[in-house]
Amino acid sequence: MKRSEIKYNQNERKKVTRNIIFAADEICSLVSIVVPWCFALL
Repeated sequence: MKRSEIKYNQNERKKVTRNIIFAADEICSLVSIVVPWCFALL
């Protein structure tokens, strides 16, 4: 494997990790909005 390929793979992995963290953050903020509403409706 060429050096540039290794670098590319590392960059892709970082991007994926960042996307997962971003998605998790979005989900958490959604949950924190939705959950109080659920309790309010109960």
